[in-house]
Amino acid sequence: YAAATPPAARTTMNFLRPILNFLHLKEPPAKNNSPGKSGTAVTNYWIMIAKDHRGKVRGTVIPAQAVIERRVRYGIWFINPRNPYARRIEPGDRGLMLALGREERQFMGELTINSVPLQVDAALEALKEGLPSTMLTHYLKITAHLWPRPKPLESVLHKLDFVKNRSKWYAYFQGSLRPITEATFKAIASDP
Repeated sequence: YAAATPPAARTTMNFLRPILNFLHLKEPPAKNNSPGKSGTAVTNYWIMIAKDHRGKVRGTVIPAQAVIERRVRYGIWFINPRNPYARRIEPGDRGLMLALGREERQFMGELTINSVPLQVDAALEALKEGLPSTMLTHYLKITAHLWPRPKPLESVLHKLDFVKNRSKWYAYFQGSLRPITEATFKAIASDP
């Protein structure tokens, strides 16, 4: 890059890099709720996945359910900005929280996303539960509530239209973020 780029362009880029980084980390204005093609505001729907975490003490495991409970308490959800879906997240989007652990595999509640992915600061580093969260560099501000009775994944698996092979359902939940349709969101959220 350096050999092919003229010195003036490199100097300009070096000057602009901090400004561009600052703008990238700054929270953008609220979601544009102007009507889309259908005449209504566009909202994305997500499954937010938390897995068992390796604790800071060697050999300890923090269950996925405890990870979700802590995130709800603090109103944050850690996310990898390199996730292919992260750029589509906007304030106002809705999500279902799924705990995928050894002991439990269940939908635990609903959330509303209140920000785009933001850079984790030193204060939030202390809230990370363990691996894999300690590797995540961004977070979302959320408003969430836990359901009184979580819904086992196996009992609502038939409502997940993107799961084509039910015997290998786990392959569809790689990563920590999965887009779903509004119909799927409502079918799971309204299931007793």
